[in-house]
Amino acid sequence: MTVNVVYLTQYGTVHATDSLIVNRNMVRVVETSDKPKIVAMPNFKGAACWFGFAGFTDNGQEWAATNWLKQEYETHKDKTPTEFGDILAIQLNGILERNTGPMSLPRGMGIHLTFYETIQGKQVPELLWITNNNGITGLGGYTQAAGPAFTSQRQTFHNISGQTNFENHGSDNCRIVVSDYLTLIGPIPYQNGDNVLVNLPLDIAEALIQTFLLRRDLVSTDHLRVFGKRALFRVEFAALAQKCFAAPNKVKVGAPCFNLMITPDGGYLTDTPHDDWLPTA
Repeated sequence: MTVNVVYLTQYGTVHATDSLIVNRNMVRVVETSDKPKIVAMPNFKGAACWFGFAGFTDNGQEWAATNWLKQEYETHKDKTPTEFGDILAIQLNGILERNTGPMSLPRGMGIHLTFYETIQGKQVPELLWITNNNGITGLGGYTQAAGPAFTSQRQTFHNISGQTNFENHGSDNCRIVVSDYLTLIGPIPYQNGDNVLVNLPLDIAEALIQTFLLRRDLVSTDHLRVFGKRALFRVEFAALAQKCFAAPNKVKVGAPCFNLMITPDGGYLTDTPHDDWLPTA
């Protein structure tokens, strides 16, 4: 599985993930990858990352989530981000119908997709949650139960307000509320993972970060870079915990970890450069 940490902030958006790949057909096969599992999507001023099983066989063909995301983006990059999210959900439902093996295991799989919209002259970030996962517990924390089908929904206004009338969450009024929240209150965080083996180390790492941030005189004023390192540290800490204590065949997080930061004007930054990084605009 992928461990995925996302921050939406007033300074930009951040993705961080590990690069361990789990291919699952009849048995669980773990592969160490050195390639990012975050896919930059310049037309949306955003990025996407898959969580859940990363590879299996579909219609007799090897299927890899990151390659599929890149191909779908190149095909549909002229759509709006929300249209693209709906397309991905439809495509995943087709794969789910054809595949009765690993994709139907009750763990939940999906995509965090971030993008920017211009609302009343402001660049406002959004996160689409494209998943067959059933629910959210708290701000950005997910349950593990898988639902019958993939859906694509905006998350930011729901996360800060608790309102579930998703049809209105793309309205200018709701989006300005999100913008004001990011400016006046703080970032909106997201993460996924096993509540014990993954989320607990992520939360411990966040507590360590918060302790350091209390010493404001020590903290860089490059705010987006700080959030990028913050997300990367949390994923690396979860990977280290599993490396130290998990049996080799039980490790879920590991291999090189990557981060990607996106500025409100669509610029990309990273602490983990790679030749495979950015697709064409």
